[in-house]
Amino acid sequence: MQGEWSARLTNPHVVTDSGPLLAPLPIEVQGATLQAVIDSWSRQHSIHALTRHGGIVLLQLKRYLFRAGCAVKNREPVLIEPGQLVTLPVFRFNRGTEVEQQQFRVISVVFHLGDNVSSGHYQAALSYCAQSVLLDAAADMSCAPWEYRICDDRRRPRRAKVADHQCINHNAYLIGDGPSIDMAIALQLPKGAYVEMLEEWLLLQAYSGLWREMGHVSLPPALSMAVRNDIIHAAVNALEPELCTVFLDYAEKLQRELPRYAETSFPLPCELPMRPSSAECLAHALLEQGHGSLWTSVRQVAAEISYHTVHRAIGTHLSFSVGAYGHRSFVGLLKQTGTHRSVCRLLNALVTQIYPAHVWTTVTVNVDLKAPTHIDVANASYASLLLGLSHFDDGTLWTEHEAGSSTCAFDVQTSSFQRAKAEYPEVIVISDSEQSEESSDAPVAPAEGDAGENNCTSLKEASDCQAASDGARAADFQIPDSTEHLLCLSEMD
Repeated sequence: MQGEWSARLTNPHVVTDSGPLLAPLPIEVQGATLQAVIDSWSRQHSIHALTRHGGIVLLQLKRYLFRAGCAVKNREPVLIEPGQLVTLPVFRFNRGTEVEQQQFRVISVVFHLGDNVSSGHYQAALSYCAQSVLLDAAADMSCAPWEYRICDDRRRPRRAKVADHQCINHNAYLIGDGPSIDMAIALQLPKGAYVEMLEEWLLLQAYSGLWREMGHVSLPPALSMAVRNDIIHAAVNALEPELCTVFLDYAEKLQRELPRYAETSFPLPCELPMRPSSAECLAHALLEQGHGSLWTSVRQVAAEISYHTVHRAIGTHLSFSVGAYGHRSFVGLLKQTGTHRSVCRLLNALVTQIYPAHVWTTVTVNVDLKAPTHIDVANASYASLLLGLSHFDDGTLWTEHEAGSSTCAFDVQTSSFQRAKAEYPEVIVISDSEQSEESSDAPVAPAEGDAGENNCTSLKEASDCQAASDGARAADFQIPDSTEHLLCLSEMD
């Protein structure tokens, strides 16, 4: 469990209290329901909220009071339903008291049987979704029945009875909350990767504007995967001398103004196969350097990958997959894994840098994936991580929200730079996947539902504040909304 919480005042900004989420978050028993208890904790004189979290939060109800030097147990009931959805407040910025509500699901409860702290016994109740064992491919997890499974020492977990529910409500002590199924949350890119992405995008926008002054409509699609030096090289060769001077002056300004971060240490390369592909040779050479930029290295390698055409029910597109697969009773490694070990290692390093707590088995790079709304019922129940590798416009992600009542899209404003047709990758998907033998290299598509409210939040505002706090005057570069790069976690069925 990663992250921390804090209590803040504003005008002036003061942090009155804080703590890590590695330890349980202590909350007073003030409310008849778990949501009421959380709301009472947040709405104090100092606003209490999470500052960041890793997807799982452990709450501790303060069941024990000290009176006259003796510990007294508080048996006030707090209604906690299995699989219950609750919202936890999360501060939107590094300063201030503005919060947003993020949805979590109750996944476990530890409760104490006994009258005082010196006697009794602890048991655990795990939230169990009965729908997960059904074979109905169209099952709706949001409407599925949830129930507790009671776990005790040296005993088989059993289904909770009515008396168990009453006991949990009066004796709940530790409550584990995880992201709700089909919830998508936005993550901030690491500072170094964000600055590199920002510089590339700004250079492309400058190049695009000067390119139009020469009478052209749009830049070549190949530039959607170009890194900084390649963008500058292409502009120098294509622009007229006066416009080239303007572009180089702007590139130099970005070089001065944007903050720089230490290079990342790379893992050791794997031994090259007998007939390595160009992508594997490049990944091997980059890893041999020992350090550098993972963001730049992965994008360079992704542009060299030989993609295969994949035909699926959701559409036809280009794809490349490495890692494990599972299909019914069969498990194994995808065939590209053995011939692209250094590529796999480089991709895994980027995933670890972006979200160290993530757990996955498969990495898929998709090109022009235009999937309709659907649910990947064959995927494992772990969260998936989606990252846009290329610079593109009009990309959207639709997600199903359990409390949503209408279908809507996450709109990205159109700008002058045109998206690549079908030549370069747009999104990398990392997931715990279960794929068929017939399409062992098939990708895992983003988790999207048939209807719901989009729960993805913009990275732009937080990223701009982050860059400004590190010395980059992002506002000077007039960054429009279309710079947003969507990085999401979503539970997939």
